[in-house]
Amino acid sequence: MRRFFLLMFLAALFASDCVASDQGSLEAAFFRGRTYVQRMSEFRNYRVDTQLELFFYGNQVIHPPATYLASCFAMNGPSGVRVIRRRLSGHLTTLEMRDIALLLETMQAMGTYSVRDDETLMAAIEKSVSEVAEGGWKESIDGMVEQIKSGRVRVRSVNSHCGVRERVEGKGIDRIDAQKQIE
Repeated sequence: MRRFFLLMFLAALFASDCVASDQGSLEAAFFRGRTYVQRMSEFRNYRVDTQLELFFYGNQVIHPPATYLASCFAMNGPSGVRVIRRRLSGHLTTLEMRDIALLLETMQAMGTYSVRDDETLMAAIEKSVSEVAEGGWKESIDGMVEQIKSGRVRVRSVNSHCGVRERVEGKGIDRIDAQKQIE
């Protein structure tokens, strides 16, 4: 009986340690104390690979999920697809695949990248989706991929709060205006 309580105590201690370490992460800090509008306006100031990690965290840890960030990420177009393509080449969890499918569906809908016309990307998506276990999110992921293939994707919501991003590329500055991207 003592061993049981000792094991339970150690498990609780370990779990609280994991939660405490998560609270100091970039992802947790991004969501803590910010309003919906603040998150959206600051999201695109991060590197594209960091945006993807923030999106995963916002949809897998934060409740209600931060699906509103999909349109902000989708504005990255080809650079967002490059990051997604790298992720598709490795092992993905079911939730990561669900979130990637949502991002690609949003890109297709907003017209920031023609996902369905990119044969290598579609092949990578289909390979990754085939590895998702039946049940759970599989049906939802399959539905998003079918929407992309059919071209009948509709924008769930386009948020004008994604703001303007400036980033230095080489010697110049690439200034992206959210309103121009979605019009």
